Amino acid sequence: MNDFDPASSRDPEWNEARSRVRCYLRALSVADDGQQDRILATVLQRAAAKQAEHPGESPMALAMIELHNLFEDWFAKRLVTPERAAVKGLVSMSAIDAATKWPAVFLAEDVPLDFQRALRESEVSAAPDLEVSRMVPQPFESSLPDINLPNALVELTKNLSPSVLAKAVAFVVSGLTFLFGNRMR
Repeated sequence: MNDFDPASSRDPEWNEARSRVRCYLRALSVADDGQQDRILATVLQRAAAKQAEHPGESPMALAMIELHNLFEDWFAKRLVTPERAAVKGLVSMSAIDAATKWPAVFLAEDVPLDFQRALRESEVSAAPDLEVSRMVPQPFESSLPDINLPNALVELTKNLSPSVLAKAVAFVVSGLTFLFGNRMR
């Protein structure tokens, strides 16, 4: 590889790559500038090496891919199951509030045992596979008597005073006017 240093490049594409990686790290609550600089330098060096192999690729896309690969590698070493380690690890980090409890641990080589234990204990796993059952439809049985709506309304109106009945009718009519009034115009 040549002497190209993506961290100090003035190229607008590399500036965009730097900016995106920093924003992503901030979104993950990596607040320490020194920690961000260390991660950023690693990611940009890896992206520059990839761009040397594939010159037409966007530096920003390569940097984000390399950041994801860095997450994948780091979490795979620390989780019980390495499949989809980056996704499971980021969810677990959020669940244990790692940014608050262990602010300098993210992507560090040495991590405290209590962090590693908490990360593994909160590791998410997929639900079991769905199994289709062969249930036969059965008639619905209810202990409630069959209700005949018109008869129920007649019985209800017999027990209401005329003023309460008038208010109920006015309420229903105003509700229907509100719902369907604009459609009638």
